[in-house]
Amino acid sequence: MPFEVARVARVARSARTTARGPVHPLTDLPSLLPEADVVVLSTPLTDATRGLVDAEFLGRMKTGALLVNVARGPVVDTKALLAELESGRLTAALDVTDPEPLPRATPSGRRRAC
Repeated sequence: MPFEVARVARVARSARTTARGPVHPLTDLPSLLPEADVVVLSTPLTDATRGLVDAEFLGRMKTGALLVNVARGPVVDTKALLAELESGRLTAALDVTDPEPLPRATPSGRRRAC
């Protein structure tokens, strides 16, 4: 059975309209995050995207949301993400991390699967 999706919001550096619908500018991202059940990161690592997903970004995500990172590891602030994961507020699926691999034990001493 395919996934049922109510809405997919695409975000890029600038706004545009495509055959698949609108693409929101990056400046809209903060207002889109609280509505998203899943946030998928697929962006190159640049000066503008390094640390893009920081504590503020993660704090805007709704409780129970899933962050999927298929971008480069440094796009995500690992310390901020680990805090959200350890609290149980967010979940994540990570293709890459920074550092890679992640340490086996968390700051609280609990082990995590990598």
